[in-house]
Amino acid sequence: MLKRILAIALAASLHLAAQAASPIALLSQQCVQFELPTATAFTANDAANQAIALERATLGLFNLKDRVNYYRQFTLNSDDNEMLIQCQLHLADEMSQLLKSPTLINIERSLASSAEPAHQRLHSRLAQLSLHQHTLAQKAQQHSAQATILHGLKSQGLTLDFGDTQCQLNLAPSFESTDKPFNQSIASYLIKQQDTHCKQLVWQAYQTRAKSKNHAALRQLIDSQNHLAQTRGFSDHASYALSGQLLATPKLLKQYLDGMTHVTLSPWEIGSTLANAPKTRVTKQTSDQFINQLYQALAIFDLRAEIITPQLHRLWHGERLLGDIYFMDGAQIRATRIRQTVVGMQFGQFSLRLPITLDSYRDQQQLLTEMSKIITQFSHGSRYYLVNTLGETQDSSAIAQHWLAQYLGETLLPTLTQSSREAILQTFATQQKVFRSKLALNAYQIPSNALYTNLNNQFYLSFNHHWPEASDAIYSFSGIAKQGPLYYQALWQQSLGQFLYVTSKHQHTIPETFSLLLINEDHLSLNEQLTQVLGKSLSTTSLIDRILYVQANPLT
Repeated sequence: MLKRILAIALAASLHLAAQAASPIALLSQQCVQFELPTATAFTANDAANQAIALERATLGLFNLKDRVNYYRQFTLNSDDNEMLIQCQLHLADEMSQLLKSPTLINIERSLASSAEPAHQRLHSRLAQLSLHQHTLAQKAQQHSAQATILHGLKSQGLTLDFGDTQCQLNLAPSFESTDKPFNQSIASYLIKQQDTHCKQLVWQAYQTRAKSKNHAALRQLIDSQNHLAQTRGFSDHASYALSGQLLATPKLLKQYLDGMTHVTLSPWEIGSTLANAPKTRVTKQTSDQFINQLYQALAIFDLRAEIITPQLHRLWHGERLLGDIYFMDGAQIRATRIRQTVVGMQFGQFSLRLPITLDSYRDQQQLLTEMSKIITQFSHGSRYYLVNTLGETQDSSAIAQHWLAQYLGETLLPTLTQSSREAILQTFATQQKVFRSKLALNAYQIPSNALYTNLNNQFYLSFNHHWPEASDAIYSFSGIAKQGPLYYQALWQQSLGQFLYVTSKHQHTIPETFSLLLINEDHLSLNEQLTQVLGKSLSTTSLIDRILYVQANPLT
């Protein structure tokens, strides 16, 4: 009996010891114990000292938040997941209390009246955070609806019943007996099926697979968002969400989307077309070899890498330490922030998962994209975390990253031919984003404001086929719930980043533009940055026209 008691006690102590040694358990303890300072920590009267005090007080919170996001990339057990969720909730509560506090309101007023550009930039980020604060009930309702929608889209418990129609394929086992996820079975069907009408029917059925499950949740989400917008003086959520963006009105967004609309392959034809299209040939390289080439391409910006170990690279800009990159083996190429660079406070840390060998255009392009993300985050030259991590607007936060990715892609990757698999896919993906952006804008506008009243026609303009039920495509993608009317952001920022790169290349100002967009040591506003790159100030309407013109007529 005594031996059993000792064995149980030993097992329990080992479990507790293992839990105590777990980095997630330690992080959870730090989260639970974390509290923002009281108002006495912000007693300074001048903006400079108030900004410093705020940065010191909140940097620990932001670092904890980044570490939580870092650990979420791993497969975790239920206990660890629960600890991370509780940590997120605690940090969110702390930040919410700060944003509502009279202390922060006074700091915001002081920063807004300061003549220092750095203080103006910090004020705009704080105002951005305050604007998106919601009550606990509003957050719970929004998150519940989003979770329901995402669950409905991820469901793979679906089958296709063809009956006795001509659309049944006899080339492979039925979908009911296959071990493949349902979405992979659909992709296989669309490639193998030769009858275009059958392919169209199956693709359209798949797009509306979650309609019955998600209709109520999406309707609730849209109605609640519109109601909240109306309490804040806007006619609908689309107008409210866009009001703080570079594309500040639905009409400006429509101008951009209409200009980006061009006919391409239909969605049910893309799979078979890609299967028969030639791949763009690239030189097979190890990841180490390719990254060394990337470092050479970055030398023009006075960037250099110090190889501490094969798994740890330290990046410098001149004599300024930017941060460390930790390399890990992984099939999917993905960069995750561990700690953000803040000048005078801390250097950055990123992890980068990547395969040992890069043998395709897609892999090499993805690595350039992720490295551009890391370098952009490392390079920002502000003393404030929020200025380095948030854009002046949500739809401008990644412009510098896209500019750098464009430079690296042109330097290190082969030029695509129009008939290549990669070029065809890029063209289709653009039109898919354009159409979905129209769907998202339309969904969050009240009927009297709707700018796209005939979505069947919009589908035709992009894919050269009619689809009378095109409005039901709102049930086909998660962005309708996650980004809503701001779904266009990724496409827009890519367009603007590419346009700025073409302009800076044509003007032979690439190193200067790097300093201007990525470092921004002078704390210029977005409008000031664009004016310097373009040589003059442009209205948003004129900027859109210039972007669309250069895309149609590339500069030589």
